[in-house]
Amino acid sequence: MSFKKHLNYDELLVLFKYISLGYSQKKIVQLTNKNRSTIYRLIINNSKIEQGAAQKVLLSKKYQNCSHLLKCKKDGLNCCPNNCPSFEKWVCPKLKSFPYICNFCDQRYVCKKDKRIFNPEEAYILRKERISDAKKYPQITNDKLSEFNDWISPMIKNGLSVESIYASLKEMFPASSRTIRNWINRGYLDAKRIDLRNAVKRIYSPTYEYKRVSKNPLLKVGRTYSSFLEYMKTHNNEEVTQFDTVHGKKSDKKSILTIHHPVTKFQFGLLLENFTATEVLLKISKVREKIGDDYYFKFFRIMLCDNGPEFDKMNELEIDKETGEVFGKVFYTRPYQSGDKGSCERNHELFRYVIAKGKSLDDLTQDDLNFIFSNINSYPRKSLNYQCPVDMINKLMGKEFASKLGILKVPFKNLTFKKKIK
Repeated sequence: MSFKKHLNYDELLVLFKYISLGYSQKKIVQLTNKNRSTIYRLIINNSKIEQGAAQKVLLSKKYQNCSHLLKCKKDGLNCCPNNCPSFEKWVCPKLKSFPYICNFCDQRYVCKKDKRIFNPEEAYILRKERISDAKKYPQITNDKLSEFNDWISPMIKNGLSVESIYASLKEMFPASSRTIRNWINRGYLDAKRIDLRNAVKRIYSPTYEYKRVSKNPLLKVGRTYSSFLEYMKTHNNEEVTQFDTVHGKKSDKKSILTIHHPVTKFQFGLLLENFTATEVLLKISKVREKIGDDYYFKFFRIMLCDNGPEFDKMNELEIDKETGEVFGKVFYTRPYQSGDKGSCERNHELFRYVIAKGKSLDDLTQDDLNFIFSNINSYPRKSLNYQCPVDMINKLMGKEFASKLGILKVPFKNLTFKKKIK
């Protein structure tokens, strides 16, 4: 039996797949090499209760959902008081045995009782949150914290960075430099955030809301980021394209699908009228019409997508519907790991030079996006030996490729990231 209790992201997805296939608990224990109690706690602690239709109606009459109801009726009691001391909420017998969830129950969509639902991606995120919360508080005594504070705070206030102090006097640190920065951000030391080097440049967000979870985690099995890394050992990096979305205000109806080629740094954007997986597929099909099949099959060969629900149908792009031929491969990044597609995120920074975060995207048109990305792709990059992404992609794909997408070369003297969108 494995001594490593925690299941990683890939293992969580595989566990969910085994449950969906109806494997017994004994078989899953053997396949995952985890003990029963670990699997039980994982499911119970990370599942959520969805209130059934009956409960929404009977909140004021909870006795009608009592497990003793039939027995009481047989005893002649036809009217239960709301404050009955014997009340015990009815629980479906299926939830008392493995797999303890309703995800794959045949009666799920007709049952009106409360349901326990398990999502492996949510389980992964919840566990990360719990680990993060545990690290919020210094894991040392108050005396040692005070002693460390008296030693490091004066140096920080004198302009020394936490990293430079850590590099020179690592043996004096009770935790990593990153953790010390977190202590400062949370006010555990006399040194304040304003005393830190580059404090203004480094964005600090004490909370992060995890909301974007796939509606179909099973499609991620065999398509995770670790699977991508393994697949790329035998494939060319020039075949990879990265997919992500850019958002404006929360109230916006429109959003932007970005498609990025990391080797050439080329990126273009497609305006989404609604934020759905179907809309994403529709926009990509229109790209195919614009560029033609030769360009399409060459460019969309290996696709690395963000983990959001808008990419839940990307697996359909692996097969050409017209011929039935398998021509591509789709993979997904880990939840909330922007570094898995860091090159794409860098281009998003350039986009934000034009439209800052929090600004509405609803007044944008596709022509506006083409203008913005024409400037972005005409901007020379140090990583490309000061060549432009638009030139690099045309060398790789063909001289008309970018123009077919509406991306044109902008002369250097005419480049702008501040042009207002009309």
